[in-house]
Amino acid sequence: MKFITTRAVILQTKDANEADVIVDFLDEKGTRLRALAKHGRRSRKRFVNAFGTLSLVTLRYRHYGDRLWLEDGKLEKAFSLGDDPPLVAGLKDLVREVLLNLLPEGEGNPENFFLLLGFLNALASRQAERSVELTDIFLLRQTAISGYLPAFDRCDICGADLSSVRRWVWQLSPFRVTCATHFLSGTMKWEWDGEILSIIKSSISFPVGRLWNIRMSAFKAPVLLKNICSWLEMLISKELKSYRWILERGLKETT
Repeated sequence: MKFITTRAVILQTKDANEADVIVDFLDEKGTRLRALAKHGRRSRKRFVNAFGTLSLVTLRYRHYGDRLWLEDGKLEKAFSLGDDPPLVAGLKDLVREVLLNLLPEGEGNPENFFLLLGFLNALASRQAERSVELTDIFLLRQTAISGYLPAFDRCDICGADLSSVRRWVWQLSPFRVTCATHFLSGTMKWEWDGEILSIIKSSISFPVGRLWNIRMSAFKAPVLLKNICSWLEMLISKELKSYRWILERGLKETT
């Protein structure tokens, strides 16, 4: 039976029983897959350190009917969660949770994989000082790849070019993007300036390797994160538990 070998990032593991493990991973084609690792909990040779959350690994698997079975796995690089500062660990978990909810199983785009790997490497090299900013950029690009991010080109009311106005509004209920001069009924409104519009545009258009050089004013990053996460919660129709975890701990970076 043919085996498939791929680099992958581990998104989630669950115990199927006392011996077996169910593994969700993002392969190098950017496809979210789920496979069963027979005796994965007990094996000391086939899966050595291969199931760490957000670890970069090499996996070998095969099709077994309509399921995937993992044959073995090898760790390439661990992107630690347990030893991270609380904010960094929470943001990594947020990205993982978004991918599990946003990406349909079995459908892929190679950019998904390289975007996640680029984010993890950027976060590892810069750590806490830019963690919220880097997460904003990742989430903007990932939602653009997935086809959810609006164009942010023109006001939904008057049609004005948003790049020509000083202030603009991203409203979630009802959903619309407008000039800040309009009176808006409804709730969940964030007013932004040209800097954030430029960052959104750059997050959509830049090559993945250049994304992590995008800079924004430090005080705007946590507010933008709240805007994005509130929008994502509406998209997936559920709370993002990892973001709520960050808020509940009252970390100053998110206030």
